[in-house]
Amino acid sequence: MECVLVGMPGSGRSTLLAALLRSWACRHVPASFWLPQGSPSRARIRLPSEERRILSLRPSGGFLAIELPAAQLGLGGRRWTFLETPGLSDDTNPGMGQAMADTLARILSADVVLHLIDAAVAAAGRRVSAVDLSLNRVGQSLPGYVPLATKTDAPGGESGVVLLRQFMGERLIPCSAVVGQGIRQIRAFLASIVV
Repeated sequence: MECVLVGMPGSGRSTLLAALLRSWACRHVPASFWLPQGSPSRARIRLPSEERRILSLRPSGGFLAIELPAAQLGLGGRRWTFLETPGLSDDTNPGMGQAMADTLARILSADVVLHLIDAAVAAAGRRVSAVDLSLNRVGQSLPGYVPLATKTDAPGGESGVVLLRQFMGERLIPCSAVVGQGIRQIRAFLASIVV
């Protein structure tokens, strides 16, 4: 099973991944990281002492994958791969073109797509980015898609959730990896995929 974490830069992909691993009491996790068109490098992360390494392993414009046995997660079925993707943006930097194409391909082939949207940023700008709206449109056709309003503990986060619900609907899960809000709901969603 593959779970892809997507969102704009700064949406909290690495932090949420670390919070999920903590919630499963993972102690040692094998990680692979690579740039598009590149060969993977491998590492092993000890949690919680090396948790910050998750934030630094994924190269800019690259991918980070953590593969874990389903039994360890309490999620029936095969092994699970959690793939953190590069941040998607409307930046026209030609170097990001391949990373964005690879990310979109992974989204379309994944079993689960966790789409992270920074609720505090949405509230501050009083709008939802074109990238997030486009990802939501694509995601609505995928059975394993769920939008997540992240950073709800930040100033403006709660009002951001209200705004995001208008565009993302009732499937939206408010969460904060820092305080643990929404982690149980995300885990329940993942479990529902394998039933």
